[in-house]
Amino acid sequence: MNLTFTHFYNLTSTNQRYQFALKQLYERFDADHCFVGKFIDSDKRVKTVMYLADGKEVDNIIYDLEGTPCFDAKASNDVCCVTSGLQQLYEEDEILRVLSIEGYLGLTLRALDHTPIGIMVCLFNKEKQVSLEEKQWFQELGHLISTELSHNLELTKQGILLKQLAKGEQIANLCTWTWQLKQNKHYFSSHLNHLLKTKTHSPSLSLLL
Repeated sequence: MNLTFTHFYNLTSTNQRYQFALKQLYERFDADHCFVGKFIDSDKRVKTVMYLADGKEVDNIIYDLEGTPCFDAKASNDVCCVTSGLQQLYEEDEILRVLSIEGYLGLTLRALDHTPIGIMVCLFNKEKQVSLEEKQWFQELGHLISTELSHNLELTKQGILLKQLAKGEQIANLCTWTWQLKQNKHYFSSHLNHLLKTKTHSPSLSLLL
C-alpha cells in the first residue's frame, strides 16, 4: 500500500485520485462495477462521484440507500462483504437485479470525526471470495479516499459560505476587511469596489486612503 499511497498523493486532481483508486480496485478484485459515492439528502441517498463499469468510467448515478447493502455497510466500521446470493438478501434493490450483481464489497467513508460521508463499493456478477489480507488492503485504500472526499466536501461548504457572505454584503451594502497583523497585510472583499465605485481588480488599502 505504500506505493499506492505515494502515487495517490502525487496525482494533481481529485478526479485523477478517484480514478486511480477505482482502477486499483478493478485490477485487484476484477470488479464488474466499482464506485465512490457521497451521502446526500440527509444520508438517505448516494450520489457517485466516480463510477467504473468493466474498468471504464461511466456516468454517475444517484440511488436510494434504504434496502441496499450500502445501507447496512453505513452502520459498520468494518468492510462489508457478501460473497454470493446478494439479490436474495436484498430483494428490494432493483439495481442489483438489473446489473445481475451477486457479490458485494463495501466500506463506509468517514470524516475525521467519524461522521459517515460516503461509501466505496465493488460489485461482482459472480461469486467472489475475498481474503482477510484483501479486506485490509481495501480498508486502507478507503482511508485515502475518505480523506480526499472529506477535504472536497469541506471545500464545497466553504464555497457555499463565501457565496452566502458575498450575497449578504450586497444586500446590506457592506464589505469585509481582514487585517493580518503579523504580516501587516490587508484583504478586502470584492464588494468594496461597488461601495467606492471603482473597478480595481484587487481592492487594496490605498483605495481607502
